[in-house]
Amino acid sequence: MKPIQRHFLITLLLGLGLLGGTTAQAATEIFNEAFRDGTEPTDWSSVDVTYTTAAGGRADISGNTGILTSPIFDASALDNLSIDFQVAKLGSGPDGPVTVEYSLNSGADWIVLGDSPTPSSSTYLPAEFILGATSATMQLRFTAANSTSAKRFRDLVVTGFEGGIPPELGALTLSAITAETATASIPFMPNSGTGFIDHGFLVALSSVNPEPEFGDMDAALIDFAGQPPATLEVILTDLDPVTEYAVRAFVRYDDGTLYSEPGTLLTRPTDPLLQDGVPYTQDFSDFVDMLSLPAGWSFDLQGSTGDYAGDWGDGFFSGFRGNADVLGYQVTGGSNSLIKILTLVNDTGAEINELTITYTGRAERLDQIIDAEYTITVEGVAVPGLTYATDAGDSQLRQAVVSGLSIADGESFSIEWLTQRLAGDGSAKQIGISDVSVAVGASLLQPTIGFFGVFDGSLTESGFGVDAETTSDGGSSITAMGFILTETAVEANPDLDTPGATIVFDDFPGVDFFFTDFEGLSPSTSYSVRAFATNAVGTTYTSVLEVTTLGPPPALVDGIAYAESFSNFTGTLPNGWSVAGAITNYQGDWGTGFGAGLRGGEETPGVLGYQHTGSTGTFTITLELINETGSTISDLLVAYTGRVERATEGRSPAWTVSVDGVEVPELSYSTADGIDKEVEALVSGLSIAPGASFTITWSSDRDFDGGGSSRQIGLSNVSVESVEVAVATPLLSVGAGTYFEDQTVFVTNFGAYAAEVELYYTLDGTDPDETSTLYNDALGIFVEDGFGPAELRIIGIDSLTSETSVIASALYNFPQNVADLAALRDVPTGSALYRVESAAILTAQTAFRNTKFLQDGSGVGIQIDDNSGIITTAYVTGDAIENLVGSLTVFQGQLQLLPAIDPGAPVSSGNAVMPAVRTLDSLTSADQATLVVITDAEFEDADGVATFGGGGAQTAIGDSSVIGFTGVYRNIFGDSDITGALLPTGTGSITGIIVENNSGLTIGARSLADLGFAPPAQGPLESYLTERNLTEADLEVDTNGNGFTVIEEYFAGFGDGIGSDTILYGIDPAAAALTLTSDLQSDPDGVIVELLATSDLAAGFLPVSFTVSSVDNGDGTFTRSYIETQPPAQATSRFYQLRLTAEAQ
Repeated sequence: MKPIQRHFLITLLLGLGLLGGTTAQAATEIFNEAFRDGTEPTDWSSVDVTYTTAAGGRADISGNTGILTSPIFDASALDNLSIDFQVAKLGSGPDGPVTVEYSLNSGADWIVLGDSPTPSSSTYLPAEFILGATSATMQLRFTAANSTSAKRFRDLVVTGFEGGIPPELGALTLSAITAETATASIPFMPNSGTGFIDHGFLVALSSVNPEPEFGDMDAALIDFAGQPPATLEVILTDLDPVTEYAVRAFVRYDDGTLYSEPGTLLTRPTDPLLQDGVPYTQDFSDFVDMLSLPAGWSFDLQGSTGDYAGDWGDGFFSGFRGNADVLGYQVTGGSNSLIKILTLVNDTGAEINELTITYTGRAERLDQIIDAEYTITVEGVAVPGLTYATDAGDSQLRQAVVSGLSIADGESFSIEWLTQRLAGDGSAKQIGISDVSVAVGASLLQPTIGFFGVFDGSLTESGFGVDAETTSDGGSSITAMGFILTETAVEANPDLDTPGATIVFDDFPGVDFFFTDFEGLSPSTSYSVRAFATNAVGTTYTSVLEVTTLGPPPALVDGIAYAESFSNFTGTLPNGWSVAGAITNYQGDWGTGFGAGLRGGEETPGVLGYQHTGSTGTFTITLELINETGSTISDLLVAYTGRVERATEGRSPAWTVSVDGVEVPELSYSTADGIDKEVEALVSGLSIAPGASFTITWSSDRDFDGGGSSRQIGLSNVSVESVEVAVATPLLSVGAGTYFEDQTVFVTNFGAYAAEVELYYTLDGTDPDETSTLYNDALGIFVEDGFGPAELRIIGIDSLTSETSVIASALYNFPQNVADLAALRDVPTGSALYRVESAAILTAQTAFRNTKFLQDGSGVGIQIDDNSGIITTAYVTGDAIENLVGSLTVFQGQLQLLPAIDPGAPVSSGNAVMPAVRTLDSLTSADQATLVVITDAEFEDADGVATFGGGGAQTAIGDSSVIGFTGVYRNIFGDSDITGALLPTGTGSITGIIVENNSGLTIGARSLADLGFAPPAQGPLESYLTERNLTEADLEVDTNGNGFTVIEEYFAGFGDGIGSDTILYGIDPAAAALTLTSDLQSDPDGVIVELLATSDLAAGFLPVSFTVSSVDNGDGTFTRSYIETQPPAQATSRFYQLRLTAEAQ
């Protein structure tokens, strides 16, 4: 250690006799409740509070309603109370605090003391309060009255003081530790302390003095005068590498000296040297705690936990992991970002311009939902080829050559691994680094494969799909890449040399995505598959994925019910069952945790459960069965138990159940009542042929009407049985669905009924009986289009026994006819279909979302949003379209029609719609989708340079007839010639379509032809081109170094009247000349040919001296060149003409 430099104030402090222990006011501990043992403390009371030992133990206070109340206590002999506890967020929902209240009269009246800090994650925050009011009948209570989300609450300490509360020092933090420096910081609360003299830190060698105090000659003193700030902080310098120090904070005030608990500081080793030809390598084989972190490695914690938290793969608390040849970390919602830093020193004797960096990305706890990712920078510059995320699997090689560096000899430089937890609900995988290598210069490397996985939803009985991405070729072209597949039982770790392996080569090897589908595989079989990529250096393999194909669906046989209890389900689905949703990982036992995913672990009754969160969307469970009864199934008895856990949460998911795609309301279940329920229904009207498969589906969302976290929803004791009823259920020839024309429905099994059975039906959704319409099999049931949905319900009744069949039903979704677009705007939005009976004229369209705008004779318009491409007929503006059918929705205030069918060919074309005249301030929502004209419009940003942006871009417009009113022009038609054109200057008219969005009512022209603005003044060149119908494309720039621009002009009659007289003019910019090719070897008789030129179009063309050359092309034509003898050397442009004049006769 460097010599301790003691401050000169030491002598003075010793002389004053103020060094030594702390004098404190008398303190009385009133409560010290950890709330960690899962039970409510004696004499405490609570409302909507649960106690758990999970995650270290805590009390969970429900959002808005939770109240935790202390016993009554006597504080009359005390002057002040100190209240300290820890608080964290539980579950989802808006963040909020714990509110602290106190009562001086046994709870008769409550007074708010204040709110705690507001936690946003499961990371605990300290809460500290000083209460200066006391009584003999005091109570405290802690509520979530100001928080929608629930709160975790623990480690409550209430201390009473006679007199003032002494100042306090918090926990000492030592950070930014290097070989020679470190930062020490500590929170400070003055409380009732007065007369502050000074404050600072004491530093000593731990082996010599583990608890330094004033007067210790072996301790260095760093002190500052006066009262400390809220946080004391100092940078400790001149430390020795790999040396352990004791660090202690102090505060001196009137009543004595306050010390912190000593902190232990171990300085880092000096940074490693990087030498030419000797790569730096690190395999982390010795990393088993923070003291064994290799030299050169440090961290920017960014608020994350810097503790060593156990072996690689263990636990889910944040912190470092090791003891497995890895520098690992567990990210959490509260510690979701940190930077791992490798610092090296250039010891090559020269500047470093290139580095070759390789490392192995590691992953553990791969069954967790959330991924973590490394983003790597070298000297602050990102290196995409080194990026690694845990979704790529464990032991993934990353390598790249980093160029463009300028690291001077002797200079330190850093390589940083930014570690981030990716978005989503649930626990995260562990991420780590192994086998780091840094070498000077550029080396050829094997290819890098950045991602490899199985297509979502591709797994079947006979195959699955995989995809991968190469992110670097290693400096040598990739010559082959693809996938290798074997049965796991034959070879669990296949490579290109594995006998009998299925190898699929990509047709276009390189740095790109590649994929394949494996087909014809055996059901219920485990396969090992990996991706590979090869270059001149070698072959890179990904880790092996083990994929098991699905088994065949179970058979439903006659007289035996299919049953599934999900006993001891832990993530492996029985045959025939599948799940779908945003998050489908198994997350633990039923009733535990709040991260999204599957739940199970119950034996009797078992359960297939699910926890919804804000990111899960719709979750679906599907059972597929095969009809092996030997006959057509018309009736199924379906039963299950709907299950619920975490029943105090605010959102109540529900099961919607469908059989072969048709919803069965009688099978629905909701967690709203907070109890498990037996659900059973007879599903009739089916027609499942022998050998055919059918599905039963349970779907749910998180309950968008509730607030806070969602209850867990599940099912168990599923039973499916084919049954026969006394009177067969009628089978309908037309199934439920959406139809656009009249339907005639027959009962297909009518001939199987006995003579005494009669069928009765209704079409209004009511249950039929003998008073309903009698079915006539000769006529069928006529269901008319154009009047909206019609629900057919039909029953068979035995007239002798009065026995009845199950009611068969089918909902036929027909459109409701409306007269015109004006009537369409008056009907409700939603899923209902409408048909417009009038013909509507197409006024505009754009390829974006296949959007179309139409108007009809009512003067009202409608926007068609056809992102799904339902309308395939090609239309042009002015086409009249009938049979417009769809549903209505509103997007950002704009009414839109979502088409249901393609209307077909237009009934007429060339129809004109006259725009309605409007001012900007007169536009209303009634103008949506109509064609209007603003006659006095001004583009406020037009300056002769500004242009229209792409599709959706907006710019401010004014209306000179409405002073001070500003509107919005929106480029609705981004695929027109408007995009990129100059904003018109001055005042003019805008003809366009009105669309409402979050900016209000906007107008967009369909093309530049809709903008009635005077053209801007033209310069000489533009005027010249306009007069001669030339464009910029007719200008050619020469290559002789002068930058001359040549104009080509065409002159008729330049021939001798013999042959074809074909003349082709060309430009030879290299020679500053005009050339022509014709069947003339020389200029024709009677014609004077002159070459004219100018460098200033405004000044006009003047004749110049020139020479003429002629070349025989060998095909009966000749090329003559008219070359200016001496063009001006300094001219930046040069324009040429040929002038032909007939000689005087």
